[in-house]
Amino acid sequence: AFREEVLKKAATRSGSRVAAAAKTQIIIQDQEKNPLAGIYVVAFTDFDSRTGASGTTNKKGQVSLDLGSRKIDRIYVYPEHSFWGFFRKGFTIPAVYSISLKPIDTGYTDCLRHFYLTRSWQPLANKVRVGIIDTGFGPHKEVKITAGKNMVLNEDPADYADQEGHGTHVAGIIGAGGQLPGVANGAELYIYRVFPKGKSASNFDIMKAIDQAKNDQCDLVNMSLGEEGLDEGIVSSIKDAYSAGLICVAANGNDDRGPVNFPASYSLCIAVSAMGRKGCFPAGTVQTGIVKAPYGKDKNNFIADFSNIGPETDLVAPGVGIISTFPADLYAVMDGTSMACPAATGMAARLLSTRPDLLALPRDQARADEIQKFLSTAVKSLGFKANFEGKGMLFL
Repeated sequence: AFREEVLKKAATRSGSRVAAAAKTQIIIQDQEKNPLAGIYVVAFTDFDSRTGASGTTNKKGQVSLDLGSRKIDRIYVYPEHSFWGFFRKGFTIPAVYSISLKPIDTGYTDCLRHFYLTRSWQPLANKVRVGIIDTGFGPHKEVKITAGKNMVLNEDPADYADQEGHGTHVAGIIGAGGQLPGVANGAELYIYRVFPKGKSASNFDIMKAIDQAKNDQCDLVNMSLGEEGLDEGIVSSIKDAYSAGLICVAANGNDDRGPVNFPASYSLCIAVSAMGRKGCFPAGTVQTGIVKAPYGKDKNNFIADFSNIGPETDLVAPGVGIISTFPADLYAVMDGTSMACPAATGMAARLLSTRPDLLALPRDQARADEIQKFLSTAVKSLGFKANFEGKGMLFL
């Protein structure tokens, strides 16, 4: 399995190298003109055929791209953290092109905080346990972790630190406190790292993580990961979890409107697609290139261009331009069904916290059935078709 995020669409063809003069030096800096190192830049002379070049800035904030042409179809800039990305299309690029990135403001109203007013919400009234199967966590001072375990075979079980940032971002969406509260601030978070650094997770490790979440008596499990096809081992673990009163929530996938990935496609999982909202990200950012029809009843709402869709979709949630936590007490903007999934999981946890009677039920299939029924009463359509949004979005 692989973690579900919007992958950087790197150039895959060399293009024509007609002259050295076509080389372009791109300089990435902050708004005070300080150079930014380690920023990934990809420029396309033909986006549809993926013709172009890419690279990462050096300590001077510079990267040289041999594009073969000054005519740019699209350019994307992807900072790992602290800044919004950059997007521009259809222009002639000069030999030296400078880009100043906009810093992240944790007070900004992104898509998540437009729909969910997390800054004004109190911590959960009753304890809800949420398992997060991902790349690990933190450290980050604004997210309290109840327990964590590394499920990767032959690695230290106590080392669940996040070396990629994805899992920390997901955890913050669900349960951060501080200046950028998550949807379920106050939830008990259980971290299960299944990804070796820079590698895909094994289905065996994901199975172990689901089983561990069941043993830890989690109420919900977030899986911002997926793959094509179906794995019987993971199906068996999800069945066992459901029989123990545990609900699994999974990301649809980010294959540009492809079919819903597994395990989201499995009937006992809640499958989540990603939507965005115009005006909830600054102009000129990567997110401006994600806007695509269909639009909802409110024409500012749209299904993200990357989001997988299909009849298995159960819910839609904010997944475009989401600000959340990043290791080393930083913040990052990410896009993906990976972000929509914890938004839905977090709202499910907040809703469950209002029902101590459900939380107190014996941990069996009847409990899981009752939780599913209750959550279904809190879903509101945004006006997209079922393949795009399922029944809609969870609301209080």
